[in-house]
Amino acid sequence: MADLAAIRAAGFTRVEDVLRVTLKELGARLPSYQRLAGFAIADSRLPRTRLGKLRRFLLADLYDRALAMRSAPTPSEISDRDRALLQSPKAQAVWRLVTERYASDRLSLDADLELDLGIDSLEWITLSLELQRSLGLRLDDAETAGLATVRDLLRYADKAQTETAAPAPAGPTAGPDGTRWLEPTGAVTRLFTLLLYLLNRLIVRTFFRLRVSGLEALPNQGPLVVVANHCSDLDPLVVAAALPWKTARRIYWGGDAGRLFRRTWLRPFFRAAHVFPVDGRLPALSLSLAGEVLGRGDVLIWFPEEWRSPTGELQRFQPGLGRIIAATSAPALPAFIEGTFAALPRHRRWPRPAKVSLRFGNLIERRALPGGTGDEADPKQITEGLRAAMVKLAPGGAGD
Repeated sequence: MADLAAIRAAGFTRVEDVLRVTLKELGARLPSYQRLAGFAIADSRLPRTRLGKLRRFLLADLYDRALAMRSAPTPSEISDRDRALLQSPKAQAVWRLVTERYASDRLSLDADLELDLGIDSLEWITLSLELQRSLGLRLDDAETAGLATVRDLLRYADKAQTETAAPAPAGPTAGPDGTRWLEPTGAVTRLFTLLLYLLNRLIVRTFFRLRVSGLEALPNQGPLVVVANHCSDLDPLVVAAALPWKTARRIYWGGDAGRLFRRTWLRPFFRAAHVFPVDGRLPALSLSLAGEVLGRGDVLIWFPEEWRSPTGELQRFQPGLGRIIAATSAPALPAFIEGTFAALPRHRRWPRPAKVSLRFGNLIERRALPGGTGDEADPKQITEGLRAAMVKLAPGGAGD
């Protein structure tokens, strides 16, 4: 049974991804016959005897039920507080919406919003917009990040403010904590940006012998999303070194807020390098910052896997990429990086010399992607279409 509280306290929002990446990273150090073929998340503790030994004969059935998501959570006794909550008009309205949207035999007040109902960061945005549109309830990213169960959501909705005005249209807006990272820089910072660019280019092209191909597909102007695979902390440095200065000075990056921006002494470097914080617990803010970059006609570098690959293989793409392109109609340019996993994998602290390369694919307009046509573009289909394009750039034209 996963310690959901500890995972969320560490700032992670997708429990399954935390386990998948961790298990793959550990498995890469083991002989092939000792690696796990798969895993399932159970919402109950493993069955044990009174002496604490595992009841192994029950594990196969527990695994099958957890894998098929048939092991519905056992609801707790309805308390007087729960009855009063369900009689609240706002809580009742939210319960009806959740029941219609996530019809499942796992639905109860105790159901986990992520594991039982599958509400990830992208779905939180969709759910928030639906609650605001149909019920006038405005959910705050910072507060909803701590919600774990349906009961938590109902309690939050019961106290949330109700708006009578029509919801604001989706667009490239962001609060003051985010937009300050996108504000124009002064002359001193711009000079620092140029020096960082030249130093990084020198190091990457000499120490790692960078080879770049397909650069002719890079447009000279206009908004652009460069979509790159993510195997190592070296990946941003490689992309930056591959781009000419006229493009590099317009690029912006999303950096993990919890992992990078806690180090306050690094923030001047991030400011000069045009890195803005991305927090999985605040998806609407992160996506709005990305939208603002593209709305200004700049270049956004996006690693849709979000996690550094534990094996070097291409992972699944998170659907936030599709939402960005659906909202902005910016073209995408796939870029596949090779060699950085050998130079600096997740478990190493310092890089070692290795040849690295970056291949740009063809520029892809939104309308050329699955689900990318019409006013109601499908973010998930767009994301899968871009992953398919990335697979073609991988060695052998195949991913995992």
